[in-house]
Amino acid sequence: MNRIQSLVATALMSLVIGACGGNNFSSDAVPELTIELTEAQILLDAVGPSDSTQTIAAPIILRNSSDGDLRVTNIEWVARPDRLEGYFIGDISEANEGTSCSEDAECGTAGVCLRSGICRDAGFEATPFDVGNRYDLNFLLRRGDTITCPTPGADVPVEIQDRYCGELRIETNASNNSGIVEEGAANIYFITSGGSGEMAVQPGLIQFTNATAGVSQSSQFTIENRAGSPLFIERGDFGENAQVFEITPSVFGREIPANSTETFTLTYAPSVETELEFSTTLEFSSSSVTSTSSAITIEVTQGVGDAPLIEVDPLQLSFADATSQTLTVRNYGGATLALSQMRIVPSEAAAFYRIMLDGVNLLEDYTTQRVARMTEDEPSELELTVEFDSSAEGSSVGTLEIRHNDSASGNITNVSLLGDATEVAVGELYPTIFSLRSDGPAVEREVAIYNNGNDDLVISGVDAQGQGSTTNLDLFRFEGFAATVPPGGVHTAKVFFDGDDPFNHGVVAAIESNHAGQEQAMTLLINARVVSASPMDLSVEPSFSNEAVVGQSTTLTLRDAGDAALLDSARWFILERPEGSALLTRGIGESLTFEPDAAGTYRFGVLANDSTNREEQVIFEFEAVN
Repeated sequence: MNRIQSLVATALMSLVIGACGGNNFSSDAVPELTIELTEAQILLDAVGPSDSTQTIAAPIILRNSSDGDLRVTNIEWVARPDRLEGYFIGDISEANEGTSCSEDAECGTAGVCLRSGICRDAGFEATPFDVGNRYDLNFLLRRGDTITCPTPGADVPVEIQDRYCGELRIETNASNNSGIVEEGAANIYFITSGGSGEMAVQPGLIQFTNATAGVSQSSQFTIENRAGSPLFIERGDFGENAQVFEITPSVFGREIPANSTETFTLTYAPSVETELEFSTTLEFSSSSVTSTSSAITIEVTQGVGDAPLIEVDPLQLSFADATSQTLTVRNYGGATLALSQMRIVPSEAAAFYRIMLDGVNLLEDYTTQRVARMTEDEPSELELTVEFDSSAEGSSVGTLEIRHNDSASGNITNVSLLGDATEVAVGELYPTIFSLRSDGPAVEREVAIYNNGNDDLVISGVDAQGQGSTTNLDLFRFEGFAATVPPGGVHTAKVFFDGDDPFNHGVVAAIESNHAGQEQAMTLLINARVVSASPMDLSVEPSFSNEAVVGQSTTLTLRDAGDAALLDSARWFILERPEGSALLTRGIGESLTFEPDAAGTYRFGVLANDSTNREEQVIFEFEAVN
């Protein structure tokens, strides 16, 4: 049960669970946990850009209110904003001991530079550890730009969802209930003041085509403040050729009211001396609690423009015979490809790798990488060197996530990192979270399982565990999971919920297999809740009339006749493809664009929610011909 509970703690949903159990402590007295917070909330009062690492004044104070030996058995981030760190005041690692600094980069691995100019180790003390009479959990905000706050899960209290900025779960060997402590555990929410706004910019790409010296062109963009508090646009950076651009009305130093959208005009006015073929990025700095959609790629061409089109080669790297491999990112599109982020998950695997470009490890010091548009018949390329360090501890099997502005590819491309294993199966379940309505008709869902490794993925079954006192496992069925999936293959299975039950049901279903990667990648979380009925009436509208054509751009668009679905957050994924196809397209949003690569039958699934978190799935099947 400990393994299952750990999986729940790292997922973006708060299913009710019991005490950890399975720990044999010597004291006969029963430990009790109290946390010195009147509410399970900590305010982040600084969310904008910062040139130095900021210590958060209010720690989480843990106390033992009995004679038993209280021990923290697990500390997990349920969701963490990108700059927030925990740290403990204890022995400093050799990498940071005695080090003075002015930048985080001057400290050792995972070190942060405090205002005092001293390096500290980031992260919490390794669990388990004893609390004693008192133990403080301390936090800091790393230097950097505006905080990216995670999206709140369905079980985050409604009153803080618009200010939600992360969540920490603390588990102990206690079993008491007191204040914010339930069964000896607690979830602590990090919130903003509500005065920060939430910025979203559309579109993410603006193109000025047929550029001619002395001829001005204009294009509009919008800034939406999705929060209930004002948004302040502090400044912006055009990068190169800034002198040829103007924004009206003035956007920098401007306040966008709560829950409103404003439109601006970007004018490109090239002089005779100006370069007429270039790309740049307009990057905003603001008070926003999230950096989602906060930049615009600007493409200037003398010909007809287009969109970026990414290819990453290879999509799988093994280091059994070499400690260094080349990873090539190509752009086959007519617009600049912007790589906004690279990271390796899980964090355990990240210790084994470095992504090197011109002597810089992009995993430690990342700036947006741009791959120019395709010229003539040749794509533009960016070559990265992936280095493997076998001396790190733990599992080296992980995933390199590359986030970019190619919306047709789902804005993210994953590369499997297999470490030094010669043959390994790496499974990936999609989706990994379902939100069902329990007090309604029976529900059927399809899931896809991908094998991203170089050995057969052998799935033997499903280990389903109920979470919470109202869960009835008999209402759930799992069919078609057992299978052998070849490398690069796709397998589909079904989940059924047969209840019409006015109770909440939480299930964690671990897919049993020889999967060697991150455990959560093969774990399905199901939250069947009592929610209101929804008028969602979903359908998929294809861009073709009868059949798709191999090699031609195809778009699937989700429609809702009931006008209740949150279409922008719809999740698309491929369930079936014909023999000879290597298509693995997935994406987020109202539409999905791709090119069929073989003739035959394709099946896609799409999931959409409404504002009550009721979820529906649509399966769309079509034929592609040569």
